[in-house]
Amino acid sequence: CIDINYFGHGHPSTQAECDQAVKQSLDSIPQALANLVKLWATIETMTHGAWIIQLGYPRVFPAGGYDGGCNGIIQPKQKQLNNVADALDSALQKNAADYPYVKFVDTAPTFAGHEVCGSSSGKPYINDLQTNAGTANNCPTDYIVNGACSQSFHPNAWGYEAEAQLLKPIIAQLL
Repeated sequence: CIDINYFGHGHPSTQAECDQAVKQSLDSIPQALANLVKLWATIETMTHGAWIIQLGYPRVFPAGGYDGGCNGIIQPKQKQLNNVADALDSALQKNAADYPYVKFVDTAPTFAGHEVCGSSSGKPYINDLQTNAGTANNCPTDYIVNGACSQSFHPNAWGYEAEAQLLKPIIAQLL
């Protein structure tokens, strides 16, 4: 879902390609959840009842998108990608509710205002798109895929710190 003039070939760039990639992502959620539930069951069995904390996904872009584009992704595509994150989050939360040893933690409120572009705090918690990636851009060589860092659109140090702060009282309560 990236403007080809911004990033180049190899990634969905037309609206039709983006729509297809989004549809494939949405269609893959049930199988991904089935695999996750198997993993939860394995962890629960092997640990004889340990708690599992399932983190939700934040929105990468501000609600409504960032006007003017963000990392080559136009506002309507940002909204579409946020909707995929919301669908995944909702599915994770519903699945976790069926398992007494899994606690779902919504990270969206923690990341609100700290999105990639248009961060109202001025302190984004998520890496932007890192193209022409290399170790100089804090991207290990084995994380580079098609010229982009696989850590693009993942939490950065501030994001992980925010998640840690969110989890501290939850872990204390579970212990």
